[in-house]
Amino acid sequence: MIPASLEALYLSILRKLSNADAVFDHWLHFKSTELHGCLPKPKDLKHPQKKIIKAYVQNFIQADDPKRAWQIVEESSARFDDLGEPTWDSLLEHTQYIRKWQDGMSGAMLRKYDEHMSRIEQSLGVRWSGDADGIYLPATLQE
Repeated sequence: MIPASLEALYLSILRKLSNADAVFDHWLHFKSTELHGCLPKPKDLKHPQKKIIKAYVQNFIQADDPKRAWQIVEESSARFDDLGEPTWDSLLEHTQYIRKWQDGMSGAMLRKYDEHMSRIEQSLGVRWSGDADGIYLPATLQE
């Protein structure tokens, strides 16, 4: 097996010099040889395989092909912990392609919604005051 760092570099070069289809063809080969053509159990993935799977997902995100990125997540049985928060943040920008909800995604999704809500509130110049029954106030007013 090629070291994971070289495999990741190769995928990045392949994507830049060719296209996402070439990377996907490479994924199909990797899946059939390294993952033996079947869905592994998350606990059965080895550390180098996790790094390579992360590289595939990141390359599809960078190629603006989130549908395939989510497909890799599902086919590889990659977990939230395997890919890291920045990669999940990018994936969660494209929730329309989720085929199977995973443990850990709910917390990440709530954080993402909170970030978006904070940006909206800041741009409108308001802040939330109170609990569930609270109200929006101009951000310049103090409680």
